[in-house]
Amino acid sequence: MGRHSTRGERNVYVAVRNLEYYGGNHCRRQSYKILRTLYCEGSYTLRRVWQKISSCNISYEANSIYFDNYKTCYSGYTQDCKPRMMYSLKFPYKRKIEDALVYNAIPPATYRESVPQEFDKRRSCLITVFSDRWLVRYHPETGKTLEEVYLSPRYNFKEISWNYPQESIVLQSTHSRIAIIARQAGITTSLVKVLAVFRVLPLQFVGMMEISKTVFGKDVTDSRILQGMLVVMHQTGRVQIYSFDRLIEESLQYEAPLYETIPGRNDVCGENPFGLPMNIVVEECPPVLFQVKCADHSVEIGGFPWHYLMTPCGQQGEFHVYSMETKKLAVNGRILSVENDSIEPDRAVFHGDESGRILHIGAETVRILKIVQDGADSFKVEETANISFRSNPVQYYEHRLCVDLDTVIQVIKPKQGKFHCCVYRLSGPVDDTSLTDGEKKPQSKIATTPM
Repeated sequence: MGRHSTRGERNVYVAVRNLEYYGGNHCRRQSYKILRTLYCEGSYTLRRVWQKISSCNISYEANSIYFDNYKTCYSGYTQDCKPRMMYSLKFPYKRKIEDALVYNAIPPATYRESVPQEFDKRRSCLITVFSDRWLVRYHPETGKTLEEVYLSPRYNFKEISWNYPQESIVLQSTHSRIAIIARQAGITTSLVKVLAVFRVLPLQFVGMMEISKTVFGKDVTDSRILQGMLVVMHQTGRVQIYSFDRLIEESLQYEAPLYETIPGRNDVCGENPFGLPMNIVVEECPPVLFQVKCADHSVEIGGFPWHYLMTPCGQQGEFHVYSMETKKLAVNGRILSVENDSIEPDRAVFHGDESGRILHIGAETVRILKIVQDGADSFKVEETANISFRSNPVQYYEHRLCVDLDTVIQVIKPKQGKFHCCVYRLSGPVDDTSLTDGEKKPQSKIATTPM
């Protein structure tokens, strides 16, 4: 069955099983470790098993591939290793999904069996925002409607994102009908955006608030909420960060549970025609926790201890790493773009696994950096890995790779209005000449991966 695991290693089968059972923030990193082990020690290769072309954007979330702007879902695998179509949502042609994300929950089996009705409120689901101002949750396997919330007759919500991943979501509006009419009439309005926040286990309305120029400044252009922080952007490139949790404590007028009568009104929260109440009222600008001036309002916060990553105004192609506490530039903290012929600029972000690592992504290289202590009160940036790719003369409008256990999903946008999705799976070195696609099976070799 293969060699025994040494200290610091474990069987790939056990690693995959634990990844499926327990999940967690380390999933992506562990998936890459498993894939690397199978490549280097298991004699496996990637084989393309399926492809599909679409005129709409293709998304991959929580082991599922979404086509037609989240209307059609493929997940799992058939006997010939191809993704299986789970469902295709049916609704009127004029009704449009504006944005969506996937909530991925894996409760214990005993919980599923003992409280099936409550589990419907806590199960994994696709959360969508519709153009007709409805928030709808769908079953991830059948596409059955689980819950519907009417948002507002006044505001158009276009975006949905995580505040805290898998815990809390934020809906962001475009300009309201009243603001559009006022602007067309030459009347100035201070409203910039409306933000609505929900908890997702189960779905609970937290509050809704306006971002206005009257409170946050005349040059405010945009805002968002993430990790319990309210981030406000200004025309000058200035970014200001406030504590959203503190803002709720000080400015929440009342709680408004979904499907219950709103305090002081005869309307029901989350039902047509009223929707959600504006129960967070900010009358004066709260204390600023942190502010910085940068290009494109692009600032990332992460690392241990806290650092921020930004591009200074007028210095496109450079990324600087500063300490949140001292505001000092870290040693080797100027990350420069690599010269190449790509039309896409380099990117630098903190890794999504909350390890504090920095990814500097170019057209042909990916550099992995980390922040380490350099003396009593200073820090430096060190490179831990540098991955180079063979130059590809073909330029794409978009190119994404997603790795999930033994599967790689490639999404390419070769030209405007056209998207390609290719699925690759690990296969053993067998003689394929005498086998059909449905008969091809990988040769197994048990390997170990570092813990």
